Amino acid sequence: MTSLQRNTILIFVAAIAVRLAFHLVTGFVADDAFITFRYAKNLAEGHGFVYNLGDPVLGTSTPLFTLILALFAVPGIPVVTTALFVSLVCSGLTATVVYRFARSLRFARLAFLPVLVYILWPRSVPAEVSGLETALFTLLIISAFYFQHRRLEYYALGMATLATATRPEGCLVLLLLLAYNCYRDSWRWLSYLLIPAILLGPWFLFSWYYFGSPVPHVITAKLTLYSQFGVMPWWRNLLSVTGWDHPPGVVLTIAAIIGAWWLNRKQNFGWLEIIWLLGMIAFFTFSRTHLFFWYIVPINPIYVLFICAAFPLLYDRIGFCRRN
Repeated sequence: MTSLQRNTILIFVAAIAVRLAFHLVTGFVADDAFITFRYAKNLAEGHGFVYNLGDPVLGTSTPLFTLILALFAVPGIPVVTTALFVSLVCSGLTATVVYRFARSLRFARLAFLPVLVYILWPRSVPAEVSGLETALFTLLIISAFYFQHRRLEYYALGMATLATATRPEGCLVLLLLLAYNCYRDSWRWLSYLLIPAILLGPWFLFSWYYFGSPVPHVITAKLTLYSQFGVMPWWRNLLSVTGWDHPPGVVLTIAAIIGAWWLNRKQNFGWLEIIWLLGMIAFFTFSRTHLFFWYIVPINPIYVLFICAAFPLLYDRIGFCRRN
C-alpha cells in the first residue's frame, strides 16, 4: 500500500469518525429532513412520489437524495439509517477529494491542512449528519471542481448535473461549467450539453407530467411565507454567510483572499471557484429566503482550500528568507 492510499484511507475514516461521534452524542436531525424521509418512505411502499397519499405535490427540493433513500427503503432499511450512512460516506469521500485537490494544487507536505480544517469545520460537522442532503451535495460540488481542475470535463459536468438534481443551487455550478467548457472547447458543445440533457431530462419530463412543474413547490411556498413575515436584512445575511459577525471570520476571509491570489499567481487556478463562491454568497445575501446554517455548508471545502493556500505561500516566504 502506497503512502497516498494509506493517507486517503485514514482521512476517509477520520472524517466519518468525527461526524459519527457528533451524531452519537447529540442525535441531531434537522426538522426539514423528515419531509424528505416521508417522500422516500411513500415512494418505497408504492404510494408514489408524494407526501400525502394521492396528492402529487413536489414538496422536497432534493429529488436525487429522495430516490437514494427510497432505494434502500425497499428492502426495509429505515430511511433515517440510510440518510446517516449516505451522509457519513459522502463526508469521508469529500475529505479525500479535498486531500487530492490540495495535492494537485501543490500544497506539498501541507496538503493535510485543508483536510483537517474541513473535518473539524464547526458548521460542516452537524449539517452533514442532520439527515439532510447536505453531505451528498457538498461531495458533488467539490468533485465537480476537482474534475474540472484535472481537465476531466465530462466527469465535472456529470457531478454538477447530479448536484442540480440534489439541490436547486446546483444549477449555478452546472451553468458556470457549461458556459466555460462550451466557450473553451466550442467544438464539443453538443457533447457537453448532452450530459445534463441525459441525466436531468427524464426527471424534468416526469416532474412536468406528475407534479405539473419541475420547480419544487416548497421553494414558492417558502418565498411566499418569507415575503409575508419578512426575512433578515441583506447585510445580516452577508455577515452570517461570510462569518464576519465574529473576528475569526474576518481573519479567515483575509487568508482566503491571500490564498486565492497565490493559487492564481502560481498555477492560474481559482477563477471558476471564485465566481461560484461569490455567486453563492450573493444568492444567499440577497435572495428573500430564511438562511439556515446548512445552506452555507457546501461552499466550505472550496473556501477552506483558499484559506489554507495562504500557508504554502507563508511557507515559501519563510523558506526563501532562510535561504537568504
